[in-house]
Amino acid sequence: MKFGAKIKSRVAALEAFISRDAFIDYDGLKRIIDDGMNESSKRLTWRREFHELYLEEIRRVRSFLEGQAQGHFIADVFGSHSKARVPLNVLLDFVELNKAGFDKITKKFDKIACYLHVRWKLLGVSIDTKDELIDHLRMRNAVMHRTAVGLLSSIAIDVESRGSALYASVSHSSRVELAELPDIAVVAMPWHASLILGAGWPFILLAWLSGHTGLVVVVLLCAAAAAVVTSAPPPPEPASGLSWGWWTFLAICSFANAELRWCALLYVAGCGIRAVWPRIDVERVCFFDSPLSVTLVGRAVATVAELCLAHQLGLVFGRLGADLESPALVGLLHLTDTARRAHVRCCEATRGLGRACFPLIFVAQCCCWCGITTTRQVWHGLEESIWAALAAGMLPALLFVGSCCGALAGRPASAELCSSRGDSGGPLLAAPLRVAIPAGLGATQRFARVGSVCSVTFVAFMVSVDIPMYLARWRADEERGHAYLSVWEGLVDSMRCDRISRDWAVWQEDVPWMSAYFTACVWASLWIAWAAPTLELPCDDDDDEEEEEASSSSKEKRS
Repeated sequence: MKFGAKIKSRVAALEAFISRDAFIDYDGLKRIIDDGMNESSKRLTWRREFHELYLEEIRRVRSFLEGQAQGHFIADVFGSHSKARVPLNVLLDFVELNKAGFDKITKKFDKIACYLHVRWKLLGVSIDTKDELIDHLRMRNAVMHRTAVGLLSSIAIDVESRGSALYASVSHSSRVELAELPDIAVVAMPWHASLILGAGWPFILLAWLSGHTGLVVVVLLCAAAAAVVTSAPPPPEPASGLSWGWWTFLAICSFANAELRWCALLYVAGCGIRAVWPRIDVERVCFFDSPLSVTLVGRAVATVAELCLAHQLGLVFGRLGADLESPALVGLLHLTDTARRAHVRCCEATRGLGRACFPLIFVAQCCCWCGITTTRQVWHGLEESIWAALAAGMLPALLFVGSCCGALAGRPASAELCSSRGDSGGPLLAAPLRVAIPAGLGATQRFARVGSVCSVTFVAFMVSVDIPMYLARWRADEERGHAYLSVWEGLVDSMRCDRISRDWAVWQEDVPWMSAYFTACVWASLWIAWAAPTLELPCDDDDDEEEEEASSSSKEKRS
């Protein structure tokens, strides 16, 4: 919400009841921020100046509210109940306008300063209506309870009917607290450190695999230098035993998975980082206070990992479709012309599915980035729908592969046939594929059966759990008028954790998908990496070498 002319006009309308001095000096705070933005170098002095004025504004607003708590804002209204709305709405508007001003000015400071200190919720209000006739107050009560979580103790507006009189009073609880802002000199990790630590790790890994150790050292030194700035996060909330037990399970699985087949290394590493440092993206809730816990880092890691998984799937389906289309295998099926054309079309569709895996998941990642930056959860629902559609498309392809292998397995001529195909999936994790008959057919048939079960299970989970969860969150945000962020604001906002929590109630809704993703999906990736090479046999050259060795050994024995 923009704290501009429209809101200032509302402030002017309230001056008959409340002095203008009781409202935040938004323009004064904004001038300090603009002065700092125009400086060539961001000095600490203007941040301290902003900090001091900011605290002064909070004290002034608190002083006004404490005055109301002492009984200066009491209405004893006779006659119509509608007359009670004026003083009550004045106080509600006062709280809403100041809250909007404080939130807006804090966001502006975070954006200009490029630092990510805690954005405190400054004002809160609750209404206890004892008279059921004032329906509009009940409506305002629901709205305020959804939007305001106060560090100031709540304002209680008590409305009570006494005969024909309506008595309204404003009070506080016995203790008013105001948490000070963290020291400006001690701030959270700047955005460049998060980018290096988050987006840089895949390049470190690839550089290490390719032997460029010098590049690894340079990137690690840059990350260490950027991480020198200390962090001032919100204090963690009390942890529950269920939360720690769930986190321990994910961490153990991630470490165990990392020891397995190297060809799924990128996906396993990405899921391992996200499992050990879990977070809830849109809500900016983190399990630990760590640079690896922030949404920006986790999403960058997830993007690389999931694109690697998409390429892995595309590689397998591309190879299977190409091999089953080979003339040698098609000839063994003894198909009619019509059936042969249908078989070729199914093989082409399987190869097309392999080619579509990476582009589809790339689009899904774009949707996910839109969701975490704008905080509009419908984007996550669209992302999960793309994953579900891809898994649903894999089911008929796997059934086709399984049926072909079953038909070929009983052919006597298949015992001596070995069909060799080149790589059709791309450069990453590429290797020549060879299907042996019948040894490779049995492995391929098992691969298709297990893959079909996994596909059905995945689609059922997404349709029944994951997609409805995100759509329900989006509808709830729409109903309460959630203020969405722009993409740039969301990128800056995703560089920090709003909340460090290990409370089971906070994580409970996300536990099903996180548990399935960081265990079953990782195991599926590892299984694909292990099962796909079982379709390979030594090349013909290797077979020739074995024959030559056998013949030479027989000659030696004869001699």
